[in-house]
Amino acid sequence: MNTISDQQEAPGVQCQDCSYLNPEGEEFCQACNARLGAVAANAEASTGRYKEIRNAVEQLQAGAMHLEDFACWLEQTSATLAQKARGIMDTIEECHYWQDGAEEIEMGLSGVQSFEAGLGELWQFTQDQDPGHLELGLVQIWEGNTRIVEAMRINRESRQALSLEWEQLQNY
Repeated sequence: MNTISDQQEAPGVQCQDCSYLNPEGEEFCQACNARLGAVAANAEASTGRYKEIRNAVEQLQAGAMHLEDFACWLEQTSATLAQKARGIMDTIEECHYWQDGAEEIEMGLSGVQSFEAGLGELWQFTQDQDPGHLELGLVQIWEGNTRIVEAMRINRESRQALSLEWEQLQNY
């Protein structure tokens, strides 16, 4: 299993928008197509939801956030993510996307499941204050984030292939 420290050692350039770790020399993110800048190639350079969660955990560990405040923040974050997951599932069902994007959907849903498992570990910490739950939760959330970004990359590649096919059809 990859840990956060394993991710920190991986070579490449991490996207500031979606956290995807791109190969060296890329000008645009392979996952979200954002322009890549000079960013550190490690998990600490990540942005978005993972960084927000990690920051909250670090504040809790440092005593800058009380357990009750963390639980309240975690409840709000979990509700927001659950709403987004429901929206994604509705879109998949409405568009019959299972037929054409199976690999992307499987990767994305496994990412959502890892994210949810990580949030579950953070919730478990609020019950028993075992710090192992915080680290495991962050690892699972990072793995979920990585899978979701990979699903975005697959989606981007699929859209590019469809666009190329459409152009070729129009040139006949």
